[in-house]
Amino acid sequence: MNNDLFTEAEMPFNLISQTIAAPVKILSPQEEEAVRSATVRAGGYEHTPSMFDGPSYEVKINRVRECPGVICDQAENALQYWNESITTADWFSGERENIVVLILNVRLAVTAHALVSVGTINETICHSREVFRPAIALNAYAILVMHNHPSGDPSPSNADFRVTRRLKESADILGVTLIDHLIVGDSTGGRSPTFSFKEAGVI
Repeated sequence: MNNDLFTEAEMPFNLISQTIAAPVKILSPQEEEAVRSATVRAGGYEHTPSMFDGPSYEVKINRVRECPGVICDQAENALQYWNESITTADWFSGERENIVVLILNVRLAVTAHALVSVGTINETICHSREVFRPAIALNAYAILVMHNHPSGDPSPSNADFRVTRRLKESADILGVTLIDHLIVGDSTGGRSPTFSFKEAGVI
């Protein structure tokens, strides 16, 4: 990404691509042969291709700028970030469930967010692999998972509990802190607009 296209005032704090890393070119057979017959040097490290190597790709990872001052250590702060940065995104639809992962640094400040899945009016797919892919790619210290209930009722389903427990197990294995899993609804009738699995003792 060419940052010269933006002035400092116009530069958004979270230049986030929905695709964090994607193969942009498959090497030709001639290039594959050249790679197999030589030692590859990149970034000061050496790697000699072997029979265990998979297909070779050129991979692009977009640099993401930190969002200053957005500390998501509390549900209220995460809800504010959701309202200001998630619901205003072009891909967001309040009529469907959207699962988003917030990437946090050691200060629990948001450095990026990634859309994990868009579902239907009452369900969506959430796999640990897709949640932690951007976390690993962006060297996250911690993550906070959020999804909305289009009905406005943030009460969790049995599936929400199962997913949260699975995410906690995966986080423990990978060494990434799962700060919380929040369900976002609305405050109709004076109810809380969010449900926190951390406050419920699941995390």
